[in-house]
Amino acid sequence: MKKWKAIAGVLMVASLFYVAGCKKEKEPAKPPPPDPLTACRNECKHASEKMNKDCIDELTKQQAFDRLQECTTKADGYSKTCRTECDKKHPKG
Repeated sequence: MKKWKAIAGVLMVASLFYVAGCKKEKEPAKPPPPDPLTACRNECKHASEKMNKDCIDELTKQQAFDRLQECTTKADGYSKTCRTECDKKHPKG
């Protein structure tokens, strides 16, 4: 009889560990996708950053270090225009 109780106890403890392990493995809930205006602005930001990096890489390759500021100016202009278009496409309201 003592053996059965010991076996039952071991099975119960093992099942509790198994259930506890299953709960930890569940993936956390994903955050909701951003609203359309935020998504549009994020795309503008990423495109502007890529444009700036590509421009800097090209001018660095040409050793035109005195023109690097042009890259930032162009990227900022693009970003401002893009964000304005986002505001028109997705007005808050």
